[in-house]
Amino acid sequence: MARGISLRNMKNKIIIASGVIILSTLGVVLFSIYQSKQIERELGIARPEVRPAEQPEPGNKLVPARPEDYGMVVIDARASDLTQKDWDTLLSRKIAELKSKVTPEDKDKINGVIKEDPRKTEEKLKKIDAEIQKCEEKLKDDPANPEIREKRQRLMMLKSIGREFP
Repeated sequence: MARGISLRNMKNKIIIASGVIILSTLGVVLFSIYQSKQIERELGIARPEVRPAEQPEPGNKLVPARPEDYGMVVIDARASDLTQKDWDTLLSRKIAELKSKVTPEDKDKINGVIKEDPRKTEEKLKKIDAEIQKCEEKLKDDPANPEIREKRQRLMMLKSIGREFP
């Protein structure tokens, strides 16, 4: 019997000790919250108020700075892609301008370095044409795809450069 009473006393003491620890922890947390609010008041630190989101007035319309970010397809005539004829004209002018600045000796050196068999050059130009056609077909399905548009533009530049040099 004495033994049964001591086990109950032990269990009660453990429960009481656990309760005291939990209550003291809760008291310390509440006291620290109280102290932090006191310090905020003394220093004049104000917490921002949480307000509900304001609805825009019906008359005001939002205009995105970059419509592409909102999934809109933007067609701008000024920023349209150049055609093969445009690239040919632009690059032929630039290359002619650069050739005029180079001395005849340097021209011979450059032509010696870049000289290639005409058949090989034609094969490369045919490959470029085939890649441009592939890009055109892909653009029919997805005309707003920027990666394909850029690739097509680079291929057109390369084709123009290939025509200008021997």
